Amino acid sequence: MKNLDFYDSDLQSDNPDDFHSDHEPPKDIVRERKLLKKTELLRIYKEIWQIGKGLPKPAKYDQIKLQYEEVQDPDAQSDQTEEQKKEMFEKYINHVKEVDQITPNLGINNFEEWFEVVVESMKKGEVSFIILEYLKYDDNKMKILDNKKHFMFYLEDWTTVIDLNQDMTILKKIVQKGEGNHRTEKQDEIIVNYCLKRGEEVLDERSDDTPIRVESLLEKGMSEVVWRVIRSMKDKEISEAQIKQEAFLKKESESNQERFKINQQDDNTIYSLTVNLKQLTRIDDIFGDQMAIKKEILKGNSTAKPEKIAKIYFELKIEIDGEIIYQSIDGDFPILTEKQVFDFEFLEQQPTCWKYFLDEYKMSKLLKNTLRRMKKQEYSVLECRDKTLIQYGKDFEIIKEKYNGVIPDYVKYHIKLYNFTEGKNTFTMTIDDKVEQAQRKKIVGLRFIQEQNFKKASKTFEAINAFFELGKFIGEDAQKVHPHKISSLLNTSLCYLKIKKWDKLILTCDKILEIDPNNPKAIYRKCLALQEQSDFEKAIDILNNLINSNQKIEENQLQELQKLRNILIKSQQDYLKKQKQVFSKMFS
Repeated sequence: MKNLDFYDSDLQSDNPDDFHSDHEPPKDIVRERKLLKKTELLRIYKEIWQIGKGLPKPAKYDQIKLQYEEVQDPDAQSDQTEEQKKEMFEKYINHVKEVDQITPNLGINNFEEWFEVVVESMKKGEVSFIILEYLKYDDNKMKILDNKKHFMFYLEDWTTVIDLNQDMTILKKIVQKGEGNHRTEKQDEIIVNYCLKRGEEVLDERSDDTPIRVESLLEKGMSEVVWRVIRSMKDKEISEAQIKQEAFLKKESESNQERFKINQQDDNTIYSLTVNLKQLTRIDDIFGDQMAIKKEILKGNSTAKPEKIAKIYFELKIEIDGEIIYQSIDGDFPILTEKQVFDFEFLEQQPTCWKYFLDEYKMSKLLKNTLRRMKKQEYSVLECRDKTLIQYGKDFEIIKEKYNGVIPDYVKYHIKLYNFTEGKNTFTMTIDDKVEQAQRKKIVGLRFIQEQNFKKASKTFEAINAFFELGKFIGEDAQKVHPHKISSLLNTSLCYLKIKKWDKLILTCDKILEIDPNNPKAIYRKCLALQEQSDFEKAIDILNNLINSNQKIEENQLQELQKLRNILIKSQQDYLKKQKQVFSKMFS
């Protein structure tokens, strides 16, 4: 190891690129000296001699379990071999684990700044050799080495402490880490025990194991400060908090300040709080109006949720008035292996499993929107108090048949989601994917047209149109895409015609005519829209251009076009005559 006794501007370089790296150090660079920090007259170096576990490192306010001691410089004896130095370090490592352990909180102790820099660079179980090089200015105002100190540090573990208010008035120590990433929300349901003390005096406590909504705790008189701590916790978490009186003065009502014996003259009072969040049931208000509430009974095993264009595989039970009126599978929901869950061919073969694309109208609005908020292998219970959310789909048909066409005001669904396919969008879909999705959705759209539900049909075909909006298609791609694009646009134009969206109808027909300039249906429908907008002249010109062209038009279509032209000519004459009468009255 090279010792630097003189520091010039060339040697005072920036920290190495991997200074802040969270990656485990490769075996070949363990014990390599790293610069942790440099100030004007101090350099802090570290050599890792025992690699720590994981990636996390302690941060400000965390309570650490540390053993450290000052040691001799292993380079002091120049005649030592590398093997002898290694043996010396082995003794250092073994000895530092036997010295008295200290448990300070980072950021609120009497240690020098370099001490916290070192600890915050370490991982659980790490042993490191620390070199402090103190500099001074010589008579020429150049930096030279004054002295060195050497330490062995062993970080056994630490307990996370969080400054909840960012002002040190509430310091929360996590005794037992919670599960998952979700922290309590107002609408969630929890089982929580807590005890708030001032010294040994108990000011408030809860030992009831009855589930309660988080937002209801304040209504039952809970301290705002205690509620703030609970809101920061995860499922199964146990935490302890040290609370300054200042936090209560900022948050609590006058009645609660009196109840918790807040004495404004005694600023140094510290309150202790212990909280055990035994159970957290995540509550999801599907539509934001409390009419459809999803309770997560069994957490999913991933963060991904199904996208709109995804095929979803799930089991379903429907409960009304405490009675299961439908269940896709007898008994409890089966527990599938991970291999089975991710085997779509296996799921396709399961006769009881529901298998639908989310963008199809084969499920009610209620069921569809709930599934879009679920994760793989999640089990949830859905409570619905708005029967208008169940107006179509297979689940609607099941309930309607059971209750003679009447949907009850309160319905409960039990849903076990197994898996779902990857949802693709227009940016990630291939040409073949777009064609496949267009063909699938076209069946849905045509069914709506058949049912005279042109509003839903238009939305379905608009979704198909979106597949083909981006980019230009040429060659073989154009041959694949254009027939489906024109078909979808024609169906869209029919829907707009039926629901009298004249501006949208004209725009849609223009898109068709960009691909097929003499498409009779597009021209016919565009002229109908122009007629409704009283633009007779333009409509007649368009029809004349097509009828007088040499384009081959089927006889029945030609007759319809000529008939419309005659109607337009007559309508134009009537319109002009009426306008003339109006103007004559204005100036008479």
